[in-house]
Amino acid sequence: MPITTRRSLFVQIARGESLKSSDLSDIDLEGVQWLKGIVLTGANLQRARFNGANLEGADLSGADLFSANLAGACLVGANLTGANLKSASLKGADLRDATLTDTNLYAANLSGAKLKNARLEGAKANSALLEDANLEGAELVNVNLGHSNLEKARMPDARLHGVTLSGANLSRAHLRGADLSGVDEQGRPTVSTYLEGTNLKAADLFEARMEMAILRNANLESANLGRAVLDGASLVNANLEAANLSGASLVGADLENAGLPGANLGGADLHRANLRSANLRGANLSLAVLEGADLSAADLENANLENANLKGARIHAANLRDAKLCGALVQGLVVGSGNLEEAVMDVETARMGLIFEE
Repeated sequence: MPITTRRSLFVQIARGESLKSSDLSDIDLEGVQWLKGIVLTGANLQRARFNGANLEGADLSGADLFSANLAGACLVGANLTGANLKSASLKGADLRDATLTDTNLYAANLSGAKLKNARLEGAKANSALLEDANLEGAELVNVNLGHSNLEKARMPDARLHGVTLSGANLSRAHLRGADLSGVDEQGRPTVSTYLEGTNLKAADLFEARMEMAILRNANLESANLGRAVLDGASLVNANLEAANLSGASLVGADLENAGLPGANLGGADLHRANLRSANLRGANLSLAVLEGADLSAADLENANLENANLKGARIHAANLRDAKLCGALVQGLVVGSGNLEEAVMDVETARMGLIFEE
């Protein structure tokens, strides 16, 4: 028998009767405050109205909450393992410390929701709305967030391992100190975080860990990646115009054909990085470490390479018109004949052991 009214539900709770696998579809429990700790495992809660209700510590594992309204509900510490929240509204809901393992959040509305320290392992949240959501310290492992909207989401110190964010919108998102790396604590490769085509325009990724991350075709225009770790990351065709990468680590990163005009790479570590055909017009690379990097066919017009380390780097066919190389270390730098004719350098730099190739 379906439970259709608050009164009948209250009676069953008062009698201590089990509500596991109960049918509460379409029930209206808006604002109800006596649901704290309720056990509704496997229950049918499709289209149920829990907006503003107190479900703190509730067990909703395996429950079907398709298209349910949980806007503004308190779900602190709730267990939503394996629950179906497809197309549900959780706008402004409090999900701090909640467990959302293997939860279906496809097209769910979580804008403004509080998910601090929540666990979302194996969750499916593609096409979900998470605008302005707070995911500080949250743990997201093998989560699908493809084409989701995380604009202005707050995710400082969050852990995102093996997460798919392809086509997602993270513009102006706050990811300071977040871990999006594809390596474990011992530095061994695991599953890369997938951010291909993701919009990270003006996102704050200061000191974020993004080793081995897939950022092909991503939009990182004006993003703050200061002191971020991007070793081994793929940034092929990525847009990093005017991005801040000062002090960032990009050892062995692939930046082929990336757009970096006006980017700040001062003091960045680009050991063995691939910058073939990259656009670095007007970029700041002063004090950057480019030892062994490949800058073949890169556009470095008006770039600042003063005091940079270019030992063993390749700049064959690169455009160095008005590039500033004063004080740069260029021993073993492989250049094409005529490559440096329009570059600005001091005599001492010019005398160092350059290797010319036709």
